[in-house]
Amino acid sequence: MARWLSVSLAERFINWWSDRLHVKDVPLARIPDYMYSVNYWLGSMVAAALIYEVISGLFLILYYTPSNPYTQTEFIITKVPYGSLLLSTHLYGAYIMIFLAYVHMFRNYFVKAYKNPRELQWMVGVILLTLTQGAAFLGYSMTGDILAADAVDVGRGVLEQAPFGKTLEALVFGNGTSLDLFTRLLGYHIILVALIGLLFGYHFYLAEMNGFMPHPKKVGYRAPAKLDEKDPSLNPWYPRNLLYMLELGFFTFAAILIVPSVISLLHNVPILFSPYPSVSPTSPQATTIPAYPPWFFLFMYKVLDFRPLSPIQVAVVAALIPIIYFLLVPVLDRSKDLHFFSGWVYQAIGVIAIINFIQASVWGAIAPGIPVDPNVYIPVIVEPVIIVFVGFYLLSRRAHTLANANVRSVGRVAAIGLIALASGVFLEALYSLQTLTLHPSFTYIPPAITGLLSTGLLGAVLIGVDRATPTTPPSGVGTPRKTTTTTKRLGAAYALLTVLLITAIALAAVTWRFNPLTQAAFFGIGLGALLLVFGEMISIYHYVVYTPPKNR
Repeated sequence: MARWLSVSLAERFINWWSDRLHVKDVPLARIPDYMYSVNYWLGSMVAAALIYEVISGLFLILYYTPSNPYTQTEFIITKVPYGSLLLSTHLYGAYIMIFLAYVHMFRNYFVKAYKNPRELQWMVGVILLTLTQGAAFLGYSMTGDILAADAVDVGRGVLEQAPFGKTLEALVFGNGTSLDLFTRLLGYHIILVALIGLLFGYHFYLAEMNGFMPHPKKVGYRAPAKLDEKDPSLNPWYPRNLLYMLELGFFTFAAILIVPSVISLLHNVPILFSPYPSVSPTSPQATTIPAYPPWFFLFMYKVLDFRPLSPIQVAVVAALIPIIYFLLVPVLDRSKDLHFFSGWVYQAIGVIAIINFIQASVWGAIAPGIPVDPNVYIPVIVEPVIIVFVGFYLLSRRAHTLANANVRSVGRVAAIGLIALASGVFLEALYSLQTLTLHPSFTYIPPAITGLLSTGLLGAVLIGVDRATPTTPPSGVGTPRKTTTTTKRLGAAYALLTVLLITAIALAAVTWRFNPLTQAAFFGIGLGALLLVFGEMISIYHYVVYTPPKNR
């Protein structure tokens, strides 16, 4: 009775809406069961963060005035109901969106999703990430605090040295008055967000036309990798895909609400993680605060300390060249092979990009504004490059010998090799930064020795484990495990669903009572927890309705 009541009511509600909205008639892509994994849906989480940014940004625009940005920002925090929550979550929504976009991009890079037929889709995605960072820079600069002033100064310095620098600087940052500056920042921020929305729509259209990229094994590790739309086992997009997107969307919204709300309640939060603006540029404390940018610009912030590079050279080396490379990688890598170590040079470049990004970001956080000479930063940058290229070359040879033997062995070699490489490189990087930055009085020992030793040691252990492990191929990609406890699992699912429903009612009853001015952070935590519960309820519904009884 309970099962009929819960499932039947939910189905009636969904069918009522679907009939009136005609969502069943929308020709969106169908997918197999194994693709209901976050691994294939990172783009939808980025989309959810974008939706939150647009909604929260529209509310903030109602109160923002460019004539006195810092005072108005403080007014939003202290006087506007839920204003502090809107401002802090808008900032962290951008952080989370950019982080998810990076994960989404590099995941697709390493599985070679940029190959036929998704070349243009990939290029649009790279442009979207670049525009998102530009919009985040402008939004971050609109608060009028000391960090915003420093960010504008850096932006001016870069543009001044570019071709037609004076014209570009006046176009972007105005005629020198505060009102003109912040009016332009607001205007360009809105323009970039509008461009992001348009391009995202086109990106989504291409993704639907090309379809989800199947597991490489399903297409024999050859491009073009496309699902067979005539395959009857593929699930129609509605309602299952829509429910899964809602589930991930609720989880994304919950993270955006909970993380900054919790941080705002902590004391002595480092300025890098604070969800609120810093002090005014005219405050006596302003001289004691390092010019930290957002975390996704920390790497460039540190490269600006590299002597004798000028700001425009830093912009070219640290931003323009990587953007051009990732834009053109579908043109450069024309091979149809989708094996991980096929075209290992491109995979190695991807790993190096991640390492350099993290390494320079950490360096910028722990040693802000300290000039660095070439004899210091060149070894720190070059040594991981050598380790990664040599490691990938050796791993590619090892993988090649197993290519015709067993796919699982190749995958295991890839995994353990990357773990070994990462361990070696990060030990080397941390040792370099500690020796060269934090404790310059230490005796210098080439940190590559530490990295190579750790890489070799860990790699030898893991490859030994690999050889000792049976390599029976799996029966199928994404096939759920069969169990004999269907009834017990189904009963537990309904029990948990009941508990979550009661929890949601209790959370809603408590959350709305918080004061919108003095307790906005608690309201954010409660609302985020409520969204988590909703997401989990959808997950359980998905399990009960769509998982075949034999696979529960």
